[in-house]
Amino acid sequence: MRFLLLFFIVPFALCSHGQTIDKAPIYEGTQNLSVRELGYGRVYWGYQNPEYTAIVDIVSFSTDNAKQSILLMDECLRILEMDKTGKDNHIRHEVEGVKITRYGFAQKKVYLHEGLQLTMKNCLQIKTALEDYTFTVWVPEFSVGDSVIYTEYGKPYPAIITSLNEGSDYYGIKYSPLENLEESSIVKASSLQKK
Repeated sequence: MRFLLLFFIVPFALCSHGQTIDKAPIYEGTQNLSVRELGYGRVYWGYQNPEYTAIVDIVSFSTDNAKQSILLMDECLRILEMDKTGKDNHIRHEVEGVKITRYGFAQKKVYLHEGLQLTMKNCLQIKTALEDYTFTVWVPEFSVGDSVIYTEYGKPYPAIITSLNEGSDYYGIKYSPLENLEESSIVKASSLQKK
């Protein structure tokens, strides 16, 4: 009987899967490129490493916001539009920590980060997609200077919000766990209540 029960239950467990609802990617293209919003405006760039043919190696980097991503595409376009160089002369540039290279032997492409190859057409498509995409806007639950109640190990303490971590659910606070002792801490919003 147990065998029959397992025979019927195991296929359900193996074949069923959860579904995650996710926003559509901003752009998908060659090299399995996927440009997605990480949350609150941050942009994820994931792509397949071109050096690997038998193994799929996904490389990624991120930019802080849409404005920075559009600036990156503008710089790629500017480099692609520069005058031709000799075969051994390369153009290298960096925007917000992301390296851009146009090799003298492949002047119709720029290489971003660790091998993402983009043509002028790709850069224009990505730039347009970024400009057309509706990004999630971060709205903080509390503001700097707000008086709140901080609960730690079930005990409430009066506290003041001292900083916001943009795009995050964490806040900097000052509170007094003991008389004449003031502490600063970074805490999750779920441990805070408005007074």
